[in-house]
Amino acid sequence: MNKTNFGDYLNKSKSRKIYKIFDQNLKREFSYWQFRKLFKSYTRQSDVHELKVCTQNDDTMEQIWIDKANQFGVAVTWKDNSIIGFVMRPLINYDAIKNETTLKYAVPTTDCYEVFWGGDNELYNYHYLYPHQRYAIDLVIKENHKTYKNQGKVNTDYFCFGKDIIAPANGTVEKVVNGVQDNSIGSTNESQFLGNYIVIKHAENEYSLIAHLQQYSIIVNEGQNVKYGDFLGKVGNSGNSTEPHIHFQVMNDKNIEACTSLKIRFLNNLELIKGDVVCGLQDE
Repeated sequence: MNKTNFGDYLNKSKSRKIYKIFDQNLKREFSYWQFRKLFKSYTRQSDVHELKVCTQNDDTMEQIWIDKANQFGVAVTWKDNSIIGFVMRPLINYDAIKNETTLKYAVPTTDCYEVFWGGDNELYNYHYLYPHQRYAIDLVIKENHKTYKNQGKVNTDYFCFGKDIIAPANGTVEKVVNGVQDNSIGSTNESQFLGNYIVIKHAENEYSLIAHLQQYSIIVNEGQNVKYGDFLGKVGNSGNSTEPHIHFQVMNDKNIEACTSLKIRFLNNLELIKGDVVCGLQDE
């Protein structure tokens, strides 16, 4: 089956054709008639869908289709020519303009990364439903559709582990945590969910947070002034993280448990969503 046919099946409400390409594990989750009832209800409410995101992750591909009214979306996970994951849902749309940053920011890195989570709906960005993380982005480095070399069993297998993290804008360091041990791959530390992290104050009610850094890699201190591009530390795998990556957000309070996430205005007016590739040290 050619994956390009899926959009036609979706927009023409071809429930049987879609169900036929579900893999056996997915078919065991619900019968065709159960799927048909849900699917028909969904397509009656939604508009024509367009493919917005297509990302390759190791041996799977994810497509995200959003309807023209930006009110409904479908996420499809493919393995070979079978669908192994299928999510369809109404989308919650918050007014990002009311919560934009006043300043412009770069991604906090000198390298090129893929946005693993990011954007203004919950299919693009799992953070979106949580006010304190709503506009956060998670960044990874991929080569040949993988985030790791070898078997990916240790942190040093991951392309981004140990890469430089830089200040995303001028500011003053408000908070540093540097002593949390990096996780082994697949395990998490939910009790110290940010792991090693840095909070920088850039303006009144405007703080950046960079989380999950490598243990003891942070070289700046609380109260220190930093400039855009200054080296801060290294990418790690600490806190509530299953593999090395960068978590970056801007918020209206230095305390993540009391803050509201702000939609980041990036340098060069970048609008980053899941699957985009972005390189650090943009021109101001």
